[in-house]
Formats: sequence, C-alpha cells, structure tokens
Amino acid sequence: TIQADAPLPTPTPQKLTHSSPRWAMYRYEPEVINAVTSKPLSEKSLQSTVAQEETVKKSAKVSNMPSGSNASGARPPSGDRAQEEPAEEWRSLRLRFGAHDCKPAPGQQGSPDNSVFTGKYTFWSFLPKGIFEQFRRVANVFFLIISIMMGIGTYVEGTWYSSLDPWTTIGPLMIIVGLTLAKEGHEDSKRHAADKQVNTRVAEVLVADGGFEQVEWSSLQPGMVVRILDRGEFPADLVPLASSEDEGKCYIETANIDGETNLKLRMSAFGQRRFLGAEDLLGAARLQGGGGVLLSFEPPSPSIHSFNATLEDRGTPDGPRGTAALGAQELLLRGAVLRNTKFILGVIVYTGFETKLVMNSREAPSKMSTIEVTVNKIIYFILGAMCVLTSLTTMGYALWNAGNGHALWYMCKSLNEAGSNYPDLFESSCERGTWKAYPTASLWPTFFILYNNFLPISIYVTIELVNVAQAYFISQDINMYHEEQDTPALARTSNMNGDLGQIEYIFSDKTGTLTCNEMRFKRCCVGGQVYGDPISPAGEAAGPAPKLNRLAALVTQSHGKRAELGGAGPQSSKGGEGANQAYCAVHMATLLATCHNVVLEDGRYMAESPDEEALVDGAGTMGLKYLGQTGAALTLELQTQHETLHGNLNPTAASGASEGGAGAGAKADRKAGFQLLATIPFSSSRKRMSVVLKDEATGGHWLYTKGADNVMFDRTLKGDGPGQGYGKVGGKLLLDTQLEVFAKEGLRTLVIGHRELSASEALGWCKTWKRATESTRDREGAMARAAAE
Repeated sequence: TIQADAPLPTPTPQKLTHSSPRWAMYRYEPEVINAVTSKPLSEKSLQSTVAQEETVKKSAKVSNMPSGSNASGARPPSGDRAQEEPAEEWRSLRLRFGAHDCKPAPGQQGSPDNSVFTGKYTFWSFLPKGIFEQFRRVANVFFLIISIMMGIGTYVEGTWYSSLDPWTTIGPLMIIVGLTLAKEGHEDSKRHAADKQVNTRVAEVLVADGGFEQVEWSSLQPGMVVRILDRGEFPADLVPLASSEDEGKCYIETANIDGETNLKLRMSAFGQRRFLGAEDLLGAARLQGGGGVLLSFEPPSPSIHSFNATLEDRGTPDGPRGTAALGAQELLLRGAVLRNTKFILGVIVYTGFETKLVMNSREAPSKMSTIEVTVNKIIYFILGAMCVLTSLTTMGYALWNAGNGHALWYMCKSLNEAGSNYPDLFESSCERGTWKAYPTASLWPTFFILYNNFLPISIYVTIELVNVAQAYFISQDINMYHEEQDTPALARTSNMNGDLGQIEYIFSDKTGTLTCNEMRFKRCCVGGQVYGDPISPAGEAAGPAPKLNRLAALVTQSHGKRAELGGAGPQSSKGGEGANQAYCAVHMATLLATCHNVVLEDGRYMAESPDEEALVDGAGTMGLKYLGQTGAALTLELQTQHETLHGNLNPTAASGASEGGAGAGAKADRKAGFQLLATIPFSSSRKRMSVVLKDEATGGHWLYTKGADNVMFDRTLKGDGPGQGYGKVGGKLLLDTQLEVFAKEGLRTLVIGHRELSASEALGWCKTWKRATESTRDREGAMARAAAE
C-alpha cells in the first residue's frame, strides 16, 4: 500500500501477456493493491510515479492545515520536514455573496479579475513585435541592408558609389511590410473579438437574500458562489458545494479542454453531506461572523489532474459538517461543460490567468510555415552566390583597370579641365569627383547593389497573396463544413496553410481520434465458449463460434433463475456444463450492466469513455438492458428474443407492453433490481474498476470487477479444477488461447471477474470504504487500503 511520506517500492518489470484488455469469466480473489504497475516503467512513467508520490505526500500534510494555519494561510511547520522544505503558502477565503462588489478582496493574491487574453498583440506591442516578426524573414532583412547601402553610397561622401537611388528599394519594402502588418492586425483582431465575447458572458452569482444576479465573467472574483445550469460552461475553476443529483454527483464534459466528448464524474464537497441548496449554504456561511464556511487551497498550478484543498464548515443549524479534504475529483475546470445535471452551486477558487486552462495555454506563437523556412534557406544560398559573384566581379574589374585604366582619359574630362570643349559625358556619374576617386575596394558594395535584383522584392507579396487565397478557399470548402453544428472551417492565420498540404503521416496515441470514439461489442468468451462472429482470418482459424443472440437467449432464460444457479458456482461442480454456462453468462451480463459509470441523457448512454458505453451496449446485446440509476438502485430489464435480434437497445424505448393489464405485468416481471453499495473507480494504479452489489431478488451480495488481464490474473484463485479460479473458464491455458485470438483480431479486450460475499462481509467492508472516502487525512491512501481489503 502507498503511505504518506513513504517511498514507492521499486517496480519489478514483468513481461506483458497482451497489450489489450480482454474478455473472460473467472473467480476473483482480493489481494493487497499493487503500489506500482506490472509494466516496465519508462523514464516518463517513472516521473509520473514520482509525481503521484509527491501528491500523496501533499494530501497527508494538507489534511489538518486549516485548524492550525496562520492568518495568511501558510501551512504550519511539522517536525524535521518543515525545516527541510520552506513552508508553501496556501490561500484561504470566505464565501462572498453579492454582485455589487466585484473588486479583489483586501489581501487577495493572484489574478485581479477573471478576464482572459489570447491575442498575439496589444496596442503597445503591435508595432515593435509586428516589425520584429516581419524581419524574421531573411528577404526583408536583405532589402533593408541593401537600402541602407544605397543610402550610404548616395548621400555619404568618401564611401562607395551607388548607381541606384535608395528609395527604389526602401519604398516598396515599406509598402510590403505595411500590408503584411495590416493583415496580421486583422487576424489578431478576430482573437480580440473572441476574447471579448467570452469575457462579457454572464454568470449567475448568489446574493445574500438567496437570489441570483448576473455578472460578467470578467468581473468574477474568488469566493463568489455561482450557479451553473445543465449544459452551462464553467466561467472559472470551481469547487462544487451543492448539486441537484444524489450524493452530490455531477457530470462534466471536457471537450473544450482535452477534446474528449465523454462524460466525467465529479463530486460535491462533503459528498452525501453536501449543502442542499442556496439557503443551506447561506445559513452555514453566515455563522462564525460570516466565516462559517472557510476554503483553504494550494497556489495555482498547471496540473489539471491534481488539486489539494480543505473545506471547513464551522457550524450549521443542524450541526457542523466538519472538514473535508478536496482533490481533483472536486474541482471543475474553466471551459468544461455541465452535463446531465440540473444545476450545481460552486465557489470560485482560481480566476483569469490562474485558471488551469489558461496556465496550460500558450501565447499565440510566432510561427513560420515550412514554405517560409524553405524560402529563407534558398535566400541564404542566393546571398552566398551574390557574394561570390560580387567578389569575382570586383577582382575582374581591378585586373582589367590595371591594364586598361590609362585608356579611360575621356571619362569626366569636361569636368576636370577648365575651358575644355569636350562634351559633358557621364556628368551625373562624376559630380563627386573622378572615377578614380573611388578606391577599388569600395567597388565591392557597388557591384553588390547592382546584383540585388537576383532576389525579387515581390517574393513575399506573392506568398502572402497565395496564403490569403488559400485561407478563403478553406473557409468556403463544403467538405470541411460540419453540418450538425453549423460550423465551417476557420483559418485563424493564413501563414500556416501551406503546411497542411505537406502532412504525410499522422502519429497519434489517441485511438479515439482515429476511430471517432465509436466502439462496438463484437466477441466474448463466457465459460470457455466464444460467442460472436470472427472478424479476421485469425478468428476464423480458431473455428466457428455461436452468435451473440445465442448467448442472449441463454441469459434471458437463466437470469430469472439465478438463485437456483448458486449451486453451479465456483464452490461446486454440480449442475453440469449447461448450468455452468448459464451461471457464467448471467453473471457476465449482470457485471457489464452494473459495473460502469454510464448515465442516461435524452435516451442515450453517456460515459467517460467509449469503452464503457460499448460494454453497456454489449450487456443489452447479451439480453440484459441497463435502464438507469435512481439513488443507489440500479434497474435492469431482460430483453425478449425479438428485441435482442432486432437490436432494440434504446434505454427509453417501449418494450411493447401497454400500460396496465397482462402486458404491464409481464414487463415488470422482466425487470431486475440491484442495490449499489459501493463503487471503486478505475485508476491508473489499480487498472480495474469494482462494484459491490446486493441482488434485491435473491438477497445475495456480489463483488464485480473488470480490468486489465495482468492485474486480474494476479488476483485470481490459482488452479483449473472445480471450485478454483480458472475452473469456470476451462482452465488458464484455454483462457490465454482465446485472449491471444482476440488480440490478433485487433480487438480491445478486457478481463472480468466476480466473487460472492456474505452479508456481514459486504456491509462491514462498505463501512470501511465510506470512512475512507470521507477521511480528511490521507484520503487517497485510505481509499487505496480499503480497496485492497
């Protein structure tokens, strides 16, 4: 187990059997939770493990901070560790009610408001920064240097000779840079407009009389309590205090943050003892001189998966709630959207540039397209060629002039000799003295200026025109228009268009990005028998398999008799192969329909991952449909053979029976109820999810678990005989063979298992789990220890 201030054990690398999760049915034996995964740790994974250790250490030190913290919110020193590390400054705040005062509180640290800025330029930085951006282009620097050389040669005596006026180059250069700056300013103005649209949105702020007033997002301050309605976006980083859902739950969608459209579960502070609404919250906050509710939290950090805070309720009319330790599960990030929850009340903790979303965002970068980088390289080559050619020309002139200079006596003669009758030849070239007045070495800049036309000044004008045209075509491309959301493609900058056409390979570790987050339940292995049609030659080579509707028929026929199947469980071998198959099928379908975090929204399943949604759909395919959860009660419905064959898996679809009469009675008989006693969520360390259920029909208690194969195998009763861990699936060798077949077919797989619990064992453990979830000291460690029992 992981304990606070204790180093993590050294990971023992093990060879992974398969990289994918797997399907099977076997006996589950609880075991002490592994502190580290069984995968060989890479450097990145090791750093992540160390970061988790530091988080556990922090949570242990945070738990008793409020009662002993000083007025500034600094954590009190504790023993030698406080001497080794400087005290980390925490922040403390009281709840603020009212929209009349949107100024920072006295002594408030951090962001003065909640406005955000994503533009590339400000009013004062536009010219200096914009001009700097333009002269990152080598050609612009070249023409500026040429213009300076022309000006020196034209207006400064005793330097070199320039046959071209500097304004022939500096004028077009100024026009080109000015037009490009205008284009940059126009594109950045769109960013400023988007910022203004976000900053002027309104949020509902709780006021002292229990009502709500609308306040612009930019004016929100830490400590204010805001109400967010279903499908509303969070204006700042919030800690939820009250929720319309049971046990203080709320569901969020983080598509604006990480692109994931699946729902994620979050909890209100104090959980089941949460504030029930605005009046309850106001009553608690008014006590203790307006400091009845005190929130202390760590300084802002960019990590979206870590948050440490404590919320103290110093007294309520019904008694104090005490102190609750808060983590990332109790933090709602700015930009996320509330889903499947009528409302929540949340207190603002981080605003403006201190929100985790803004801290993880970068300033608008100064990007150069691949074409510009290539052009710069070509220009360097041209400049090198010009220097070589200029040097050769200068040396050639010096050699020619040494042998033929005396024949140039007529040059500037009319200007050099008084009373001369020679015509004024080359008068404009000799106004500053004779040709010989210019030393030979000074002619190098002269020839370099003459060769400047090797590089056309219109090169970037052409590139910019092409970019603007491409950006227009992108915005007008009907194939890039999303009809469902009425959203066309938007080119926020025209400089990077050329890079789109040069993409040849896409490397991504986000499988959902490539599969559109769509997954289907295809095959499963139940009691040693594979069901589902093979989908590749590897599956066909393993032989034919019954279709999934055969498994659904078995579940439908046997689920109502599950109490009678108890004798066919792992503790006994009676009942024959048919009873064994029915036992495994019933428990597998029940596990898939109950061990998940899926919620219903508008008649559709919504889950944290497409895997979860596919598994619940798979339970419906197997004949057991999930109808939803009310409080701790889970309701399932057996499917008829007609519904299973025709895929009628809509949770809100009518089952064909009319209300009342025999049809309604038959529909009621097809329903099964389970009481959800506890849920142990999936985590990267556990690599599995577990639930403890009570079957309302039989009174039995069950532990259902699903997870990665290597973790599940470590917790399975050893042996292939009757009553042993792998006895129900035909042995460990058969299970491994089927897992290998599924992996070769390209299926994402999962291993599931179960264990029957006595009533005293189940209820006793649930009490331990509840104490762990409500612990204010080392809550993560307490939950890990309870989950390992």
